[in-house]
Amino acid sequence: MDPNDDTDSDTSSQREMHSRIEPEPTDDTEPLVYDVSIVSESTVDSPLTIDVSLTNTSEEAITYGERRTALFWNPGSEGRFSLYPTDAVAERYEYDDGIWWLPDGFATTMDYQTATLEPDATHTETLALLHGPVDDADELRSLPSNLYFAAEFAYSADEDETLPNGTPVTWGFSLQLDQE
Repeated sequence: MDPNDDTDSDTSSQREMHSRIEPEPTDDTEPLVYDVSIVSESTVDSPLTIDVSLTNTSEEAITYGERRTALFWNPGSEGRFSLYPTDAVAERYEYDDGIWWLPDGFATTMDYQTATLEPDATHTETLALLHGPVDDADELRSLPSNLYFAAEFAYSADEDETLPNGTPVTWGFSLQLDQE
């Protein structure tokens, strides 16, 4: 199914969907390792939420950037649906006719942010799957059965090499939404 398809489908079935995550690595990410898991399914009380974890498996500190991109803060990344940090949007999203959405825009600063992971340390971000802002709730579209999210960033054991000369990484995962 095309994630950018504008055709409507029966949104009442959204309440009966079950999700699964299928990692699709496009590059070897060692010594950084991802784990993505579903925290909660979408219900009439809350949107689907996932945890994205990035772990340093090496014996030295690793600095990576852009930090938000590496942890899948991707407004607008998958057509109308994106992953948003729950801490930043928890009181702002709304529910209409089977779709969780963000009525106002989501802004991030333009600065390049880095983070450092010590050996065996993990950074985890909890993200909500939301339809992006629209002028009117009538413009909301149904969730496609498959969404793909990808992150491109760089890392280095030398903090000064992260921007722009670190080791490049691309990693992604599919979010499958199956109906019962």
